Amino acid sequence: MEFTLNDLQRRRVEEHLALVEQVLRRSIKTNETVDGMGHDDLYQEGCIALCRAAVSYREEMGAFPAYARTVIRNYLLDRCREIQSARKNLPLLSLDAFAEMGAPEPVSPFHTEDLISEVSSDALLSHFRNRYHGTARLGIEAMELRVRGYSCADIAKLYQKKPNYIGACISRAAEKLRRERIVREFYTACTEQDIKSA
Repeated sequence: MEFTLNDLQRRRVEEHLALVEQVLRRSIKTNETVDGMGHDDLYQEGCIALCRAAVSYREEMGAFPAYARTVIRNYLLDRCREIQSARKNLPLLSLDAFAEMGAPEPVSPFHTEDLISEVSSDALLSHFRNRYHGTARLGIEAMELRVRGYSCADIAKLYQKKPNYIGACISRAAEKLRRERIVREFYTACTEQDIKSA
């Protein structure tokens, strides 16, 4: 989207450039090893978002800084998600890694620490997403967002839920995934291969 700033909008942007740095420090985790996720790249994206905020701002929206912070944060989160989605080799996570968010660990008849080590977390989660409804589906969607770099607090804000509720949904989804025949078969195959190689 191309836009031109008028004099008032340009002044607003110049006077509030510090908001970009504030949002980056408080809400975004930069990663210099990922193309587009470094501080300088995201700072530039934040400046574009600040310009968009200046163009779309109306006096009845309240104070400009509060409005601009929200626009910048949402824009940067979406940009980070796009970058992560475009990456071919997303980080591999086990289902147990989601327990770090404070959700209670579901009881399972087998361990999944090594289960997903050779399978892309993103592909696995998207495969099962449409099979579930309610809290389990929300839990899988939350897991996908975690893989893309969102924090539990960010996900809670997106869904307008409490972080504890999101954690419970993730726990429920992880428990269901552990019961999936495909996941169990994969685990069994990995275990048998480990026994043969021992």
